[in-house]
Amino acid sequence: MSKHIVNPLSSPDRKTSRSLTDSGDSYKESYEQNVKVLTKRFKKVFDALEANLKPKTKLSKRGKLKGSRLHMYSYSNKLFTQKDDKFQDFNTTFVFLLDVSGSMNAKTEGVNNTRLSRLGLSKAILKALSISLKKSLKGKIKIEVLLKSCPESKFQEHGNAGFLSRVYSSSVSTVNPDVIDNINYSCPVADEQGNQSGSSTPELLLGKAVSYFLQSYVKTKNYLVFNMTDGDIYTNMSSENTYTSWSNRDNYKCMKKYFKGIPFISILMGYGFGKEDMKNHPNPVLCTDDKFVVRLETTISKLARSLAQ
Repeated sequence: MSKHIVNPLSSPDRKTSRSLTDSGDSYKESYEQNVKVLTKRFKKVFDALEANLKPKTKLSKRGKLKGSRLHMYSYSNKLFTQKDDKFQDFNTTFVFLLDVSGSMNAKTEGVNNTRLSRLGLSKAILKALSISLKKSLKGKIKIEVLLKSCPESKFQEHGNAGFLSRVYSSSVSTVNPDVIDNINYSCPVADEQGNQSGSSTPELLLGKAVSYFLQSYVKTKNYLVFNMTDGDIYTNMSSENTYTSWSNRDNYKCMKKYFKGIPFISILMGYGFGKEDMKNHPNPVLCTDDKFVVRLETTISKLARSLAQ
């Protein structure tokens, strides 16, 4: 196992989690309402995708003879029919890389009728996708949720690296998607007194670990990677192994090195993304207004359909 990947399918510590009940009734109500609305929206997307993938009969040079075309034998060689069954071969995994840095605690800007933080909205999106995919596409799309974290400076002596923690997998029947509710802002590093480190943003510093995970744990024919982040990089790393400074330029290098040719969606939380930042995030979906759902639906549908070709 890669040293960057920790606690496969471990549930976040409930003592340190910002759970829904700890956040007050209004927060819980907003979260549950967002999950409900998003689930309905996403289910429509996946129902449409399933309808598009249903077997279709097409004319062919071989297959089942179509009697009504026999009179055309002298000028056409397409006298047979075959089923074009894209659905049979459509096995895909959605891999979510979720930023759990402290800045994800900031309130989601621009999205009406929500009291959720950036992380709260990210979790609502994840929960809605996991529920809607259980109801659509007959389990053809699996979900993996990986948390990206990096210890605070005072904890770096306990582990100078970013961490990729696998907390949910729809491929494992014993893991309930409700664990998504209890994801919190923290890193799996603690001091001798048991105090857990908060997290800064490692971003795609973990590209090598993600690449390893895709090769070792994802068993489907295709996969689609979602990077969910506010992009507020506060990680003093200059390369994949050493700490000095870390910038979006380094982030872009990791993207080119480890994610070349991989279908990728960037779900960006917050207003802190300039034109240069946007170039570093393939297929960006800004969650800064109420239209983000339409943008996300369109992007998911487009890339998912491309995987079925």
